[in-house]
Formats: sequence, structure tokens, C-alpha cells
Amino acid sequence: MARDILALRANSMGELIPAGMTAPIRMLEALDEGKHVGMLVDQRFGRGPRVPFFGRPAASNPLIARLARRFDCPVHGARAIRLPGGRFRLELTEAVTLPRDASGRVDVEAATALMNRIIEGWVREYPGQWLWMHRRWR
Repeated sequence: MARDILALRANSMGELIPAGMTAPIRMLEALDEGKHVGMLVDQRFGRGPRVPFFGRPAASNPLIARLARRFDCPVHGARAIRLPGGRFRLELTEAVTLPRDASGRVDVEAATALMNRIIEGWVREYPGQWLWMHRRWR
């Protein structure tokens, strides 16, 4: 079943990189090749910085911020909003202005916190459309 779903998605979504130990390397390689990458950023990542999420520290994945720092590439937010009749509206933000440190490089922890604030805003806008199946704040 999973193989069939991946085959269906591949025609419209490009190459899918499964989560796992090699995912960061494959994302780095994709950026090296001039490709675009996307990632779910509202997931708990135990080895990441603890940044505010709905007013509480939450372990967060800094990978997108680290990639932006390394490649100095734009970062956009993307979301799908459920509409009546089984339809969806896809939204892509303008490039997010990521915080930078004194040397002008992307500040990974501050950028990760900013991405969490963007997700918070989306959740507040459509709270019924979000479901976390993991304990984000543990």
C-alpha cells in the first residue's frame, strides 16, 4: 500500500525523501543539485533546540534553518487549508525573513522559533484543522 501511495504521489510531488537518519543528507544533496525541498516543521525533534510553541518550550527540528544558513536560500511557509466539498486551498508564503546573527548568517535557533510562531498563527486561524499524534512538549 505504501509503495502504491508513493508511486501516485511521485508524479505530482517530485522526489519524496522518507524520514530517517539519511533524510538530512538527501535534503542537502537535493539543494546542492538546485532542487527545492520541503519538510513538516511542526514535529517534535528531541535533539533540537527547545523554542517556544504556544507559550511552552518544545523540542523543535532546526534542519530547515540549518539548510538556509548553509545555502543562504529562501524559506517559504506552505500549508493546505481544508475547504467544504473535499477541496483544499494551497498557500505559499512570501520568503520568510529569517533572523541573522551578528556575522549576517541565519540564526538557527531564532529562525526555528520564528517557524514555530508561523505554525502557531496558522493553528490559531484554523484550529480544527490541526491534529498532533505525538507529545510535542514532553
